[in-house]
Amino acid sequence: MSRTEGARLFRETWIAGVRRHFPGEPKPGYVAPWEETPEWERAAAGAVYEQVRQFLEVSEGHAGRLTREQKGRFVATCWTAQMYRHFEDPKPGYRGGVRGRGRSVGGCRGRGLRCGALDRIFTAPVPGTVRRAGGRRHTYA
Repeated sequence: MSRTEGARLFRETWIAGVRRHFPGEPKPGYVAPWEETPEWERAAAGAVYEQVRQFLEVSEGHAGRLTREQKGRFVATCWTAQMYRHFEDPKPGYRGGVRGRGRSVGGCRGRGLRCGALDRIFTAPVPGTVRRAGGRRHTYA
């Protein structure tokens, strides 16, 4: 999966989480389609996807076995770092990280990425990743 495809996956997963878990009607920016997403946010989504991909790669896929809370904290930290990269003094909600006892990512960003949605990102096959299924090893090309 390319970085752009991964960024889109991250964004689509975010939107699905917002629509499922946000109370009331979210702000249009929280659920804007990819084509309407600002360039900085596309870049941030791509960077977070790449960090998750690298995390899975260096752990030989075993990071996928982390708990939902651990996955959420990892992605929240990656996202918060991107907010500091793109904004000199990001709004408190942008740097808020994990909320709701570790179940959501992104501070005020609509409680978008619930950890169930993170599983979708953490289980995307990474080239060179070795997975064991049914006692057999499989390396993704």
